[in-house]
Amino acid sequence: MAAFGAIVDQLPPSSKYEIRFAGNYADPDSIDGLQSYIDFPATTNFMRVGRTAKVVHASTSANPSVVTVIAHGLVTGNVITIRGHLGNTAINGTWPVAVIDNDTFTVPVAGSGTGTADTGHVVQLSLAIDSTGNLNVYGNIQADTFVANGTATFNAAIRALGGSLARSLQHSVTGEYGDTTVNRLLLDGGNQLLMGNPGGGTNAEVVRLGTYSIAGAPVARTTASFNSPATGSKGWNDPDGVDDGVNSLSHTGNNVTTVPAASRLYVKLGVSAEGDFVDAYDDNYILKFGVNASYISGGNPTAVVTSTVAIEYSTNSGGSWSGLAGSYAVNAGGTSSGFPASASTAFNPTVQVTGSPAHVWFRLVLTLQSSILDSTHHTGSSSGSVSCFAGVYKTNNYDTTWTTSSGNQVRRGLKLLASTNGTDNMPHVYLEPVPAITPKANAAEGEAQYVGGSVHEMYVRRDDDWVSVLQKNSVKVYHSAGQSVADNTTAVLNFNTEDHDTNAFHDTVTNNTRLTIPSGIPTRGIWMVIGNINWAGVTSQVIVGAQIRLNGTTIVARQQGAHTGPLAGTSTEDSIEAVAILKDPIAGDYYELLAYQRCGVARSTVAGVSNTWLALVKLW
Repeated sequence: MAAFGAIVDQLPPSSKYEIRFAGNYADPDSIDGLQSYIDFPATTNFMRVGRTAKVVHASTSANPSVVTVIAHGLVTGNVITIRGHLGNTAINGTWPVAVIDNDTFTVPVAGSGTGTADTGHVVQLSLAIDSTGNLNVYGNIQADTFVANGTATFNAAIRALGGSLARSLQHSVTGEYGDTTVNRLLLDGGNQLLMGNPGGGTNAEVVRLGTYSIAGAPVARTTASFNSPATGSKGWNDPDGVDDGVNSLSHTGNNVTTVPAASRLYVKLGVSAEGDFVDAYDDNYILKFGVNASYISGGNPTAVVTSTVAIEYSTNSGGSWSGLAGSYAVNAGGTSSGFPASASTAFNPTVQVTGSPAHVWFRLVLTLQSSILDSTHHTGSSSGSVSCFAGVYKTNNYDTTWTTSSGNQVRRGLKLLASTNGTDNMPHVYLEPVPAITPKANAAEGEAQYVGGSVHEMYVRRDDDWVSVLQKNSVKVYHSAGQSVADNTTAVLNFNTEDHDTNAFHDTVTNNTRLTIPSGIPTRGIWMVIGNINWAGVTSQVIVGAQIRLNGTTIVARQQGAHTGPLAGTSTEDSIEAVAILKDPIAGDYYELLAYQRCGVARSTVAGVSNTWLALVKLW
């Protein structure tokens, strides 16, 4: 039968008192075996809570000692207590384990001999309260609400189920929880907020990891300058067969009619040929148009004529149309109707199209309703119109305007807030310089790195190569003296002077005809090579040419022409230029400038940085 009792292992003063939940009263160990799940050993711990005890099958005298417990169920790092093992008593105690396999593990102590088989027990600890009152937890803590008001050390996960774990993790010089004047980390829902004391000592958010919003800036747009489909149309289209910017209806009796869909005035927004592009946020649009209603004839004092305009929109290039809320009406009528015989009103309603359309088309829908005949007035006429202009069409017409949404734009990620030390504004981030760039094969796309040393450059890993951010790789070279080129001859030009050279593209002595792509820099992207040759002694017709050559064999750009005399502003000079656009050159590629001239005698180039030169630059 189950039993509960207190067992004294040894006589005082060395007694170890235990509360045991066991199958009988007997203690199976001659020492403290911790067969129970809760005990109170007087000399080692005030209280221990452990899992089911398992027998120690064997142990070795090695350092560390190897312990055998069949199907121990432990993982490396678990904390155990061994008690009652004989022959190798050095392993009795509390230790972290290093698992070897399912049945063996080591403990960090030298064995004192070969252990006696199947003596003593091992228990995996869940928690212990030591003699100083510290609580040590060796498993998962699961709690609806967990509050720690003192010092606690957790060696495994803490889980909050159905409640809050903690709202504020903070460091305080006074050690007081809830102190709002010190640096702390707040766990705010799905966000982590780092709070600090920037500048004048006020407590403020410094870093946020989570969700935040950015205030949008509205951008005003208009069709005022649009000239499609015709000059001055401001984007409006009139498809009814008469290009006057007007849709009209007329009646000779009581009737209600609407302008057919194919004839309605419309304007396109977001089509490059007929309007400015709309953005992906909800926009408010202001449409301007004029509406007229007229009771023309019939003499009926109670006659009423109503012109009503509704607005439709399309977000799929006119494939389908939807009506917007609201309508815009003008009334006319007989002498006792309360309306003038003819009335016109200009409207400029603000309408909204939700969603994220790439473009929006608007269309005006005119409906004319005439009640002009009665039992004594059997004839009459009326008309109504809507116009996309005022005054003269294509001269003083109405335009459509809209403003992109200024609502907050939600973001999720890392936000570094602006801060100050009270005197200076603080940089948002510091990237400690590295002495050399990481090999591209060891970097991932999207990573960033700042290289110091002699480079001083910021790089971002794009696709399969690094891309420089702060500076452009560039070199420009020239010669300090003119170089003679024989008649009807192509010659490679030398360059002994550098205007600038950002990354050792050129050597003024060795192979000074070349601009070479150096190793160790990102080369992926678009580059440009430009060569310019200024000739001296040109007084009559001359044929000149310039070529850019790759790696001593391949011509990548050439320019040649017959010139009849010197350049404007000079008496004896002529110039020619060659340009090559390069994609993804490789380290070791080199480029040279070749000069050609045919005028019957030898000619020389003009020296100087602005005359005859060769340049290489990375565009992006």
